[in-house]
Amino acid sequence: ASQNGVSLFAGLRDDPFFFDFGQYSSIIAGDATSFNNPGTDTFAGTNVMSIAVELPKSLLGSTGTLNTWVETKRK
Repeated sequence: ASQNGVSLFAGLRDDPFFFDFGQYSSIIAGDATSFNNPGTDTFAGTNVMSIAVELPKSLLGSTGTLNTWVETKRK
């Protein structure tokens, strides 16, 4: 963190999303009725580009509103 309490990270990270897409597809197709335990993490080993900002609430101003812009793309 800097002297004003702001921290920033930008770069690759392991995709934190867990989803058993194969079993989900089987459920939708009517070939299965529930997820397996344990499931298979379809997204294991995939990466995401992340930007994370940590800052004190005092830097947000008095409105209490924080606007964000999020974009998802697949290559």
